[in-house]
Amino acid sequence: MTAVVFVHDHCFVESGNLFYSTGKLTSRTWDRYLSSFDQVRVVATSRKITPHEDIRKLSLSSSDSVTFTTISKMRGASRLLKRQEHRVFLKRVLRGAEAVVVRLPSYLGMLAIDEAKKLGLPIGIEVVGCPFDSYRNHGSFVGKLVAPFAYARMRLVMRNTPDVAVYVTSEFLQKRYPTASPRVYEASNVELPVGLEWSSVQASRCKRWSARQHGHPIRIGFIGSLNTKYKGLEDLIRALSHVKFPFYLLVLGEGKSEALADLVRKEGLADKVEFVDPLPGGEAIANWLSTLDLYCQPSHTEGLPRALIEALAVGLICCGSRAGGIPELLADKFIFPTKNIDAIQEVLTLCSALSESESYEVAKRNFQKAASFSPAKLAQIREHAWSDLAKIATVKR
Repeated sequence: MTAVVFVHDHCFVESGNLFYSTGKLTSRTWDRYLSSFDQVRVVATSRKITPHEDIRKLSLSSSDSVTFTTISKMRGASRLLKRQEHRVFLKRVLRGAEAVVVRLPSYLGMLAIDEAKKLGLPIGIEVVGCPFDSYRNHGSFVGKLVAPFAYARMRLVMRNTPDVAVYVTSEFLQKRYPTASPRVYEASNVELPVGLEWSSVQASRCKRWSARQHGHPIRIGFIGSLNTKYKGLEDLIRALSHVKFPFYLLVLGEGKSEALADLVRKEGLADKVEFVDPLPGGEAIANWLSTLDLYCQPSHTEGLPRALIEALAVGLICCGSRAGGIPELLADKFIFPTKNIDAIQEVLTLCSALSESESYEVAKRNFQKAASFSPAKLAQIREHAWSDLAKIATVKR
């Protein structure tokens, strides 16, 4: 039995003997590793499900041939105090495995790389974000202080460590964190529903355009955690308080929304903004997005945002900031500088003013762009990547 250890800081939700996710790491995720290994051992953080949570709105992560070994979610000083304990924990989990896949940036991922090197394990690294941008936009003085050190360490690790490297972007992360590995792949982490067709996308766009013609407000969507400021939701709310067109903003994400609700009231948008509970990934998200007209990704930092790709796949008019790999997905006129409220307002107004024919043209372009992230294409790339890692593991055994 060959086993690969997957390490990331993702926080799973425990209910009984099962593990769930808010949509990012579902049971389907492990198939990409199980195509080359017999078993996946997941190392991450977790929390118990709360009484008010609806388990039906979570995605099942538990699966056959997949085990979970987790620690409680921690931040800041608590990590430093338990760092050595976590090293011992990781060393124990890694023993007996044939290889390790680390998703960066992550605290546990960096520790796992150190321990995997000591054990002589082959290492695969998935680069899904930029730690420099994340810390710099964290909103604290400590974050700005840590940012250059996190950047330097990530560059060093990527240059010297991976046997296999997988980047979610086409250019941005590769340029910022280059690697000397000869085995480099490009594959987003998005999991689009199978079988999306232009005819059904076109029908939903026609329905929404008809609603707008009958005086319905433009339905704008945002997906992201409500606990992190770097997703730019506050910027979007402030920008929308100045637009002249009728709109209704729907915010889908986990976390506490009290502070954001206060901002909404302060900006006079209480009747124009709705906070929506998280949905399982895949088809449920696609169906929700299909009820919208416009999707906005105002992030301060990004790798390649999955939610934006999901919005493109259902033919939405999309706009976003210049953060990370977002410019790889959108035409220039739909991109605005990060944290620039006036620029966000201008691009939103441009999107709202598109004619019916222009809207369909954008919808088709976006659908075609998302087609490059089809499940079949990404599965093939991932299979090659993790097959390479398995072959290296076989040689080292």
